Amino acid sequence: MNTLTITQLVQILMNFVGTTIVRIHAITPQDGEFHAGIGGSTKTADKMITNLGIDYKEIMKEQWASFLLTSCNYAQLVKNIVAGNISKEMEELGVELTAQDKKDIINSLQDYEVSERRNGTTVNPYFAISSKDNMPMITVYRNIKGNQKVQFIYNGEIIDKNDNTSRFAPYFKKKEYKATKKHIEYAESHGVDLKKFLVTNNFRLDRIKHIKLNGTEYEVIAG
Repeated sequence: MNTLTITQLVQILMNFVGTTIVRIHAITPQDGEFHAGIGGSTKTADKMITNLGIDYKEIMKEQWASFLLTSCNYAQLVKNIVAGNISKEMEELGVELTAQDKKDIINSLQDYEVSERRNGTTVNPYFAISSKDNMPMITVYRNIKGNQKVQFIYNGEIIDKNDNTSRFAPYFKKKEYKATKKHIEYAESHGVDLKKFLVTNNFRLDRIKHIKLNGTEYEVIAG
């Protein structure tokens, strides 16, 4: 298998323009898939650390998934999504829209104000530098259905979230992807419900183990 150092991957990403599908294998801290306490309890007696001697933050998430990588800026992506929702509602009402009509809808929307990034410095629409330790980070969008595998790991132990007999079962939490309040308010300001929305995923490059770009899979190594 081909290898890429983090530095080499940065160079590829810095020169990327357009939109493509990337396949990422990454190991990251779990985020929202486990409660700290049984069923979300905040009582000390119910805590995972109390009952299992395990800090839930030490559970890792390993995933293989396909994402959308694009150099289109975030504000424009939000506008495109909202315009798509407007077009869908109009078509459901029997209005036939041409390609130009759909472009006109996008152009008619007010600009979306992007909030300041809190975890780093933005370099371009899909690339940033961590404020914690200057590690490069990539932003991709989860809109590719299927072809995804996820598992959770604690100290080498594989955790099956479908196993109700697991010692971790009382702490399982269903991860739900929801539109942000800001996205909802922006859509509502244009008279439309947000049925489809952007699901953003940020990966530190040192968390990526393998990445498939332009049909070629690479192992990502330090350096």
